[in-house]
Amino acid sequence: DQQGSYTGGGINIVTKSSQATKNGLMSLEKGSSGRTDIGIQQTVSHDDRHSFRFFLKGIDHDSFRTPVIHRGIDDFQQQRFGFRSDWKQSEKTVTTLDGTVYQSQSHNYLILRKSGVGPGKTDANAYPTDASGGHLRFQMTQTRKPGEEFRLQFYFDRTRRNDGRHDEVFDTFDLDFQHAFTLHPRHEMVWGLGCRLLDYSLQGGSFVRYEPSSGKETTQSVFLQDKVTLQPSRLFLTLGTKVYQHPYVGTENQPSARLLWTPQDRHVFWTAYTEARRTPSIAE
Repeated sequence: DQQGSYTGGGINIVTKSSQATKNGLMSLEKGSSGRTDIGIQQTVSHDDRHSFRFFLKGIDHDSFRTPVIHRGIDDFQQQRFGFRSDWKQSEKTVTTLDGTVYQSQSHNYLILRKSGVGPGKTDANAYPTDASGGHLRFQMTQTRKPGEEFRLQFYFDRTRRNDGRHDEVFDTFDLDFQHAFTLHPRHEMVWGLGCRLLDYSLQGGSFVRYEPSSGKETTQSVFLQDKVTLQPSRLFLTLGTKVYQHPYVGTENQPSARLLWTPQDRHVFWTAYTEARRTPSIAE
């Protein structure tokens, strides 16, 4: 039902509109290796202006078995609940609210090597890992006229993970604005602004220590893109750049160019150049 992606500082949540899933859905998968997946999805209300959909999903994976280890300690269980609501306020304004919460449990091995070599110089322990979190997204899209559209999106995400060695909590607040319009019959323009706040807390254990153990990071960004029609329905050139400011690296620029050629309706050729910048992680 849902896919998430993080590309170049932007958060994209891609789901079908609840108006496009009018019926219910139930799925069950059972594998010989001890894997069980079950899912339920239902649209509980549907009309011309408003619709609502929810889903439940459960995952239970047993530990893998090998000839040496009859039962490993790498099992995984997860429970997930989500919803999406779409509201068509008018012919030009559409509002979407969706969210997901989850909780999972798993086990993994940590192998510690002691000084020296030989038997008894390694120690393997299994640590339980508890993870939980969720996200909430609000998006409003407004069409002023054919070829011109505004989009405002707010996104919140919380992630918590504790594996017995350290405990981490990340809260992400993201605000994006985009404006698409036709500057000229041959120029389709898109520009936008973004701001993201990351609030984190890291608690180390016997093997890991973080300094500082908590903090906040703010990232601002602006982008501009122009899709140029060189030959109608056949040849297109897309030029754009994104400028963002991050407390670790300062101000960075990410230019890009893409050329797309469609010699026939069933054949497409394209080439692209993108200059990407990698933002260091908190651990780095």
